[in-house]
This record gives sequence, structure tokens and C-alpha cells, in this order.
Amino acid sequence: MLQQSKGLIVPKKETSPAATFVSLNRRYEYQMRLKEIPSLVRNWGVFAGGTTGADSAVADKCNFSSETTAAVAGMNLSVARRTLGGCGNKTFGVLAGGNTGAVSAVADKCTYETETTAAVVGMNLSAARQYLASVGNSTFGVFGGGSTGAVSAVADKCTYATETTAAVVGMNLSGARHSPASVGNKIFGVFGGGNTGVAALDIADKCTYSTETTNAVAGMNLSIARWALAGCGNTSFGVFAGGHIGAAVSVVADKCVYATETTAAVVGMNLSAAREYLASVGNSTFGVFGGGNTGAVSAVADKCTYATETTAAVVGMNLSAARSGPGAAAPCTPGSL
Repeated sequence: MLQQSKGLIVPKKETSPAATFVSLNRRYEYQMRLKEIPSLVRNWGVFAGGTTGADSAVADKCNFSSETTAAVAGMNLSVARRTLGGCGNKTFGVLAGGNTGAVSAVADKCTYETETTAAVVGMNLSAARQYLASVGNSTFGVFGGGSTGAVSAVADKCTYATETTAAVVGMNLSGARHSPASVGNKIFGVFGGGNTGVAALDIADKCTYSTETTNAVAGMNLSIARWALAGCGNTSFGVFAGGHIGAAVSVVADKCVYATETTAAVVGMNLSAAREYLASVGNSTFGVFGGGNTGAVSAVADKCTYATETTAAVVGMNLSAARSGPGAAAPCTPGSL
């Protein structure tokens, strides 16, 4: 085929079907990558549920970039409850268990892109329990420990692709306990502290995802035995903070270094005020410990900056209402990516 160019007749370059296919395919791949960008840059976490004195379904979105927190009604839990656990990947979070007035097995899937939450029966825990903790990677989460009415060591594996949850005996905690906290990366998670129903524990259990096994690691034990604490962290270390020690509420923060499998108290990371039954979200730069109980329910949010190993209250990040025992999930935690 010929075409005119500056008065000259020249052959027109034709595109072969194969070249057209390659071009369209590249354009499609580019468009798919653009669609992935929002999930890669979501820089926020969700605190959901808890009790204000009455059980709550409220979900608060904590924006890490603007350091602000606000309620998002579409993300509210399917049923009001307290003392639940939360895990997830970069696409959605799973908030499971807790107490609605009775111990619950309910699992809610919180989809980040649409900012909506709905119950998913297949993800329900293997048995109703509250005061549990959770770890995980981008493929699955593990809900461990808690109380069914009696303290539990059970570990439930929640597989994200199939939206199913089942008990995995090899992942069970080294001993039954309620109210542990958890930290971790994409390789393993650590359940720290808790209470046997008789005594507080300093024990740390390492849950290795590839082998689906959990074992106590003495070097990772907390600096002091406590329960009803919370944990956050980056790919290198986790921070266990707050909780209950003896007859007192605690501010203590412990840094758990993954490479050396050691844990030690870091005073600069201590909470701004002692509290228990708090929750945490975060990204690779900092964590946010939100809510809990100081003797009264609290809305306080403390920002724990990893690089400087310091923690300070950030009023703009406070929960929308004071409450104790919320659950939490975030799309940008180290294990979820």
C-alpha cells in the first residue's frame, strides 16, 4: 500500500498480526500493573470492634501518611464484638473470633479496595474463641491461642486464596494461653506472652510458615511476663508493647530481633501511657498502638518509629471512640506484602 509524504509516494509500513498482538498484550500488561498500584501504595490500617462498655462493630481507618484516623461505616464488622484477632494480605484483612456476648468463631473479610466488610463462613475459626492473636504472610494467616471458655493452644490456618480456615496441629502454641500478642515477617511469626488462666507468661513461640510448625524460642521471651499486650514491627524486628503485669497495667515495650532471635526491653519505645487490651497496625516505618484500657477505655494512638526506637502519642491518630479489645489489620504490614 502506498501513501503520500511531502509530495513523494512511499510505501506505507504495515503492521503484522503478530506485531499487533504483541503491542496489545504489552498494553494489557501495563494496564494490569496500573490496577495493582493502589494496593501497593495503600498506607493505612484498620482498627475494628472492641468495647466502649458495650460491644462495638465500628471500624476506624488509620491513615499513616496524614496521621489521621476516622470511622468508615462500610468497613464495620458484620456483628459487634470485642477481643478478636486480625491478619491479612495487601488485598484484604480477616477479623475473626472475639466475644459478642458469647465467644465467637465469626470471620469477617475486610476488602481494602472497596472499603467494605462482610462475614465469610468458610473463614470462620475451627472453634469459637476470644483473646487470640494472629500472624501471617501474603498467602495465609494463623490465629493462635485464646480462650474458648478454657485457655487454648489451637492454631487455625486461614488460607486467603480459598477463603477457608482449618486447625493445623503442628502450628499449635507450645502451651495453652489467652491474650498473647504477635509480630512477624513473611517467613515466620512470633506469639509472645499471654496468660495460662493462672499466671502471666513471658514465653515466645516461633511459628514457621514453610514447615507449619511452632516451637518455643527462649531467647525471644519477653523481658517481663505479661498478657493483653499488642505487637507490630517491620521485616527485621517486632515490638511487643503494653499489657498487664501482676496487678498493674504496663507501658513496657520489648524489641524482638528476628535475625538473632533475641528480645530486650527498649525504654524509648514504651507506650505514652500504660494500657492493656490494645491493638496495633503499621507499615515498614512505624507501628501504631491504638485503643485499649488504662483502667478506663482509651482512644489513644501511639506512634512507634522504628528507625529512632521512640514512641509518642499522636492525637490525630486516636480512634474515633475510646474502646478496649479491638482487632486490627493492615495492607502494608511486612508479612502481608
